[in-house]
Amino acid sequence: MIPHFQHVFNLKLAVSMLVQTAFFSSYFVFSIPSAKVIDWLGYQKAMVVGLLTMGTGAFLFVPAAKVPSFGLFLTALIVLAAELLSCRLRPIRMSRFWGQPGPLPVG
Repeated sequence: MIPHFQHVFNLKLAVSMLVQTAFFSSYFVFSIPSAKVIDWLGYQKAMVVGLLTMGTGAFLFVPAAKVPSFGLFLTALIVLAAELLSCRLRPIRMSRFWGQPGPLPVG
């Protein structure tokens, strides 16, 4: 992705590395808010909200490609990375209930 952005937007290597920085820093920034959303909504509702948000982030790539706008690409990538983190976090938090008798707790 980075070489393609360099070519399309005529970016230097340092500026094009914002793609990696934005992706991995969103993991750091959104880890605690994602956990709070899971606690607030519950696991099942948070999964639905997360998948809808991930779809929104993926859909943002369409106008970013038509404009073309590097800032909009970075925004779409941050939204997508934040929800990828959230989709990885939910099963980890649910795994503490595996093996216990009874249904999963709602909240």
